[in-house]
Amino acid sequence: MRFIIILTALLVAQTALATGSIDLAADAVVRSSVITLGDVAQIRGLDKVRTRQLKRLEIGQAPGVGQTKYVPRSFIKRRVIDLVGAGLAVRGPARIRVKRRGSALKGSWLASRLRATIESRIPYDLDTVSSIIIPAIPDCRVPEGSTVRVIFKPNERFERDFVVSLRIQDGQKTVLKRSVSVRINRFTTVYGVSDDIRRGHTITLADVTTMRISSSKVPNDAVTKPEFIIGSLAKRQIRSGEVLRQAWFKIPPIIERGDRVRVIAKRGQIQLSTFGEALNNAAVSAFVRVRNTSSKKVVTGRATGPGIVEMEF
Repeated sequence: MRFIIILTALLVAQTALATGSIDLAADAVVRSSVITLGDVAQIRGLDKVRTRQLKRLEIGQAPGVGQTKYVPRSFIKRRVIDLVGAGLAVRGPARIRVKRRGSALKGSWLASRLRATIESRIPYDLDTVSSIIIPAIPDCRVPEGSTVRVIFKPNERFERDFVVSLRIQDGQKTVLKRSVSVRINRFTTVYGVSDDIRRGHTITLADVTTMRISSSKVPNDAVTKPEFIIGSLAKRQIRSGEVLRQAWFKIPPIIERGDRVRVIAKRGQIQLSTFGEALNNAAVSAFVRVRNTSSKKVVTGRATGPGIVEMEF
């Protein structure tokens, strides 16, 4: 009885296949990296489940953009038999000419995709970022259905300048690879004046205020420690909103010629100190020559505080 039921089911299935057909096209254009039966044929006379199954049947890799691939009808027929068995008519030309559709990928879209990915990966607060600078990316033509991957270096910290890899993949194949140099500018705190001041004005603590600007706009000689300019004279007019620069001030010396100073010599974690006599006046961070009290040897270091000279040995 069981054998009769199985035989009957097989006969019904074969009868259903016999009523259907696969009509192959002479030419076909595919949109993905894999050619499926649904790309190259019309499937008729079958139920929805079987039709969907056959449409998804893979019959080979798609050609590249601008290339042509020929697929024999006999090969397609063997693939159909492997899937559903014999009995289904496969009609059409002896071979099918298959081409791959290409699409233009805008460089502006790639830059936007890259920016969004960077913003999602930045490990710090986005409110601290003033700008993300991405150079112009050329347009490119790629196989339709390609995917874009953004690849960062392991343990990327997203500080200042770094390089990102853009890969366009067609299935498992990389069809285009580009390295993009990216710069992130973050907001930083600098010092300015609360109101416009005139040349010759003596700077007080009340004159100085903090400002938040992009790190890309900070001059190399920006004032980093306002206490060092307190009591100095402005060499020029300074407007509110300008970043204070060391060259704008006549800073009084923190070490004067003849002062007894402490010389601190450093190398890594090692630190030695001795005493000497300053041979010239020096403002903060300026060079000062010092004669060692014991050896009479003259050395040069930087004035880092009242009576303090630091150097490396």
